[in-house]
Order: sequence, then C-alpha cells, then structure tokens
Amino acid sequence: NNNEPAELRVCKIDKSDTPEWGQGFRLTWTKKIQHYHHEACLDSSKNFTIGFCNVETKTDSQRWKYDMKTKQIIQLSKNQTCLTVQNGKNKTLALNPCDSENLNQKWTWGNLNETALKKIDAIDYDVKNKRFTGFE
Repeated sequence: NNNEPAELRVCKIDKSDTPEWGQGFRLTWTKKIQHYHHEACLDSSKNFTIGFCNVETKTDSQRWKYDMKTKQIIQLSKNQTCLTVQNGKNKTLALNPCDSENLNQKWTWGNLNETALKKIDAIDYDVKNKRFTGFE
C-alpha cells in the first residue's frame, strides 16, 4: 500500500547469509524492486516519498535502475532522482536529486549479476502501449 512509507531497518541475516523473511528484495527484468515474499514493489509517489504497491500495477513510478558504478538506485520516471535514506528516527526512504557523493544514496545488493543487469538496461516498458521493447 503506497499510503504507508517504506522505511529502512537493520538487516538481519540468518545462518545461510539469507536476509530475514521480510527483508529480501530483487530488481526484476521489468525494472521493479520487488519483495521476495510479497506481491509488493517499491513505488514513488508524486511527492517523492517511497511506499509499496501491488506488483501487478504497471506505472513508471515503479521503474528503477541500479547504477553499478555509483551504487545508486535511480527512479526512471523522475528526472535524475535517486532512492535516498532520509536522516531521522524512522529512516524513511524518499527520492532526492542524484548525488554520487551522498552516502545515503549508496546501495549494495547481496547478489549482483552484472551480465543480467546490463541486459535489463536495454529493456524498456512502453506504458502507453503496455508492452516491453528492447529484447534481442
């Protein structure tokens, strides 16, 4: 539900180096950041706050790119804005202008497949025509 803001919590790893049940996310080939165990993905609202939405919804506000060089997660529908941890008690997530020096915009994935990530960059979703392009 996008009415509830997403927030950052301390990562809990079990003995197999797997994140706790509620803390696993993946960047899909459709460029969504999807929860491993729920039908939810990250969504950015008009006021640049971050929440969750149903994974079946297809809007540009749910499309992201991971920049391997800067380690930033870029929101594709908002001009050069990056997923940012807001300082404060609750550590909520928001979109802010991308700044490669901002440590609150640096993200590390547990498993990173660079070959797949490069292929994902070539795929695009045409929201108006409801189809994907860029497959080769």
